Amino acid sequence: MNSSVYVLFEFNENYKKSIIFVKNLIMIRNSCLVLLSVFVFNACQTDPMPGLEKAFADNPSKSSATALISALQQKLVKPIAGQDDNTILETINQILSSNAEYLDVASLSENLGSATVGIDSSLARLSGQFFTKDGQQQLNTGAIEAYQTAAEVRALISPDEASVKKLLSAGEAARTMKNFPKAISYFDMIIQKFPQMKGASQALFLKAFTMDNDLKQYDRAKGIYEAFLQKYPEDGFADDVQFLLENLGATNEEIIQKFDKADSKK
Repeated sequence: MNSSVYVLFEFNENYKKSIIFVKNLIMIRNSCLVLLSVFVFNACQTDPMPGLEKAFADNPSKSSATALISALQQKLVKPIAGQDDNTILETINQILSSNAEYLDVASLSENLGSATVGIDSSLARLSGQFFTKDGQQQLNTGAIEAYQTAAEVRALISPDEASVKKLLSAGEAARTMKNFPKAISYFDMIIQKFPQMKGASQALFLKAFTMDNDLKQYDRAKGIYEAFLQKYPEDGFADDVQFLLENLGATNEEIIQKFDKADSKK
């Protein structure tokens, strides 16, 4: 065999072997990637909650609280069948409320990234469940109570206008359930903790109206109505408050008679 031909032959054989070797390496690599993917998938399927709960219990700090609350919120973002939102929300509420002194909730919310993403998902879901869907249109107390807890948690994590609106809705839901003391507690929460927010005037009005219309505590309602007019004379509810104050304790029939009497004098 000619030497040049022999060299070319050897080159081709070596080249083929190299190609086969590279192909084998690629197959091995792909197999490893598949195995790694399966490992990672299985690892991700492991519920991290027990470890996070233990870490927080052993060392209750801002970092362990942030990790635990973030994991709990993810459960709210992607709920599973049979999940009890209220239990999760109560857990978050307990973490924030019981450890507020050293957790510094205000700065904690900054570390949570999208601080209210899970809470907002839960609030949106629960707001559509206030009434049962069995044709009876009965109040779903479980959904309402879970919503109220979510509103409280949101206010702790993110004290903004959106939280005030949720607290107002929580108070109105309590009125619908005829739990008037609880309704007033939500209105008071807004008045005391968010006095500069837009919803503060509405909370003060609703507190007075609940005292007046629902509890028939006219003396207390009168004082709150007067405080409202003094503090918010230009508010959109000011005219309503003035009317209610002038007709405090009067029945609908008495108010109608009053208007008829006024018309007859014109």
